[in-house]
Amino acid sequence: MAPSFARFSRFDLAVGLTWLAALLAVVLVIGRGDRVGLQIVGVAPADGAADVSVLAEVRVSFAQQPTAAAEDVPLQLQPEVAGARRWEGNTLVFDPTSALAPDTTYTVTLAAGLSTSQGRTLLQPRQWSFRTRPLRILYLAPDEMGYDQLFLHTPGEAQDRLLTATPFGIWDFAPAPDGRRVAYAALRGDGGSDLWLLDLEDARPRLLRACPAALCSGPAWSPDGRRLVFEERQFVGPARLWWLEVGADEATPVFEDPQILGFAAQWSPDGRWLSFIAPLEGIKVVNLSDGATLVAPSQMGEPAAWSPQADAVVLSDVVVVGERIGVALFRLDLATARVTRLSPETVELTEDTSPAWSPDGQWLAFGRKAAQVATGSQLWLMRPDGSQAQPLTSDHTTHYGPPVWSPDGRQLLFQYVRLAEPTAQPGIAALDLATGELRPLAAPGRAPVWLP
Repeated sequence: MAPSFARFSRFDLAVGLTWLAALLAVVLVIGRGDRVGLQIVGVAPADGAADVSVLAEVRVSFAQQPTAAAEDVPLQLQPEVAGARRWEGNTLVFDPTSALAPDTTYTVTLAAGLSTSQGRTLLQPRQWSFRTRPLRILYLAPDEMGYDQLFLHTPGEAQDRLLTATPFGIWDFAPAPDGRRVAYAALRGDGGSDLWLLDLEDARPRLLRACPAALCSGPAWSPDGRRLVFEERQFVGPARLWWLEVGADEATPVFEDPQILGFAAQWSPDGRWLSFIAPLEGIKVVNLSDGATLVAPSQMGEPAAWSPQADAVVLSDVVVVGERIGVALFRLDLATARVTRLSPETVELTEDTSPAWSPDGQWLAFGRKAAQVATGSQLWLMRPDGSQAQPLTSDHTTHYGPPVWSPDGRQLLFQYVRLAEPTAQPGIAALDLATGELRPLAAPGRAPVWLP
């Protein structure tokens, strides 16, 4: 007798066929593996980006995290760049060892072959390109009324760009780590100052912190660019340090104890420490996690310079030998709390000031002159242990400094003053360390910094 299917409706047959197809698909996936492949969901800098900071990281985000160790991921940059790789969840981060070259096109290539624990594989290589922007320079110079304003110098442009038009001028400023924003203290008619934020893309300032009957200044950005430390002082009274979250309305004291005074705050490169000048004490260094504190004597009122590895600071202090007075550089190592003199202990005292670490931590640039002699401070280099000291300039009729390293460590930026000219105003110049070429960049101008 032939079997009968009359009892199965068309609907029943359709459902059965659907389940059968699904079962076959599962069997194929198990038997042959997932052929969809590992998907890349984003890259940074983006393909075709043309205004990238020389301090940028390269990021590749995947739909699922590959199983390969970060150091084994086949990612390359051309021109070739050394760096470290790490995973942040499903995102591979390539952190260059040194700054990228300015005004340069980079091509990033990620080879195929990465796989996940779910069996997904990157089937095709991925390649994209971006271009870094030229190194720009931000500085202060007087406007037509004689008030200091912010100016932007860009290589190749015929004229420097005026960025601000504050009615009473600018006291000081600090660019954000990404080089796209600037915090500055704008003076008021009553002698106080407020904090403002300027976006360099649209040049539109906005008020960050109003300081009625007070002077707010000395903004210092955290390494992640999310908050500022600044100093606030009443018209009569000492300075105290405050936190300000960028975008928040309220500021809070850095220290609960109102007796802790300080100014000229500097962040460590890893964001874990804060150094500042503590009146009557010297340079104070505070761990922001546990409150651990180190103090190094200093009577100079000059901020400390952090090593790139965040393991030491260099500072200046007055030294007295008999009736002779000089200024020496000292190094404070955080791990041991040991203070070591870097300037030589010679019969002829010097005045060594304004230390600045090279980006790779191998050199210190600083200013040096003979103590108590009416000549200009010259630019010098030495190793962080005080060895191999060598002059970079030798025009004693000109005062140079303080020096600022370019992100790639190839140039020093500084202001200078011609001492032989009684009415001379400071100008800005850069020194190429490989060739010794000194290039004037702006006059008048002061307090220059690089924009990466």
